[in-house]
Amino acid sequence: MNNKLDDTFVIMGIDPGTNIMGFGIIKVEKKEMRLMI
Repeated sequence: MNNKLDDTFVIMGIDPGTNIMGFGIIKVEKKEMRLMI
């Protein structure tokens, strides 16, 4: 994996929570982040 700014990444974050688990998926393209879910 290289560190060029034109790469695209998809990141999944998990929040275990106390009562309810949550998650989010973010797409990073160049210098722009977008919430997918």
